[in-house]
Amino acid sequence: MRKTAVVRARVEPDLKERAESVFARVGLGPTQAITLFYKQVELRDGLPFDVVVPKPTTRRAFEDSEAGCDLVICEDANGMFQKLLVSDVHPRMHEAVREGYQAVCPTRQEYGEI
Repeated sequence: MRKTAVVRARVEPDLKERAESVFARVGLGPTQAITLFYKQVELRDGLPFDVVVPKPTTRRAFEDSEAGCDLVICEDANGMFQKLLVSDVHPRMHEAVREGYQAVCPTRQEYGEI
C-alpha cells in the first residue's frame, strides 16, 4: 500500500530532539518510528504501553526530583544500598545487603505497597 496519508503534530522542540536521538540510535527515522507506533496500536487494539495518572505521592516525588529537592545521590549501587541500610527498610533487606545482595527482591505481598 502506498504511503499517502500525512500526520502532523506539534511537539516541544527539546522533546522532538531527544526522541529523534533515540530513534537514530536504534536505526529509525521519525516516519519509521511513527509508523511503528501506529502498527503497534493497530496490533494491540490500544496503546502499546500503560497510561496511568500518577497518585499524588508519586506526582510530588516527580516534581521534587525535577526541582532537585530531596535527592539522594549515590556514586554506585553499593553506595545506594549502604544508604538504604540507614533508612527505615524491612529487616530482610538489611540482611540481603549484608549478604552481598544475593537475596531475591521481596514481593509486594510480603512488604506491602512500595
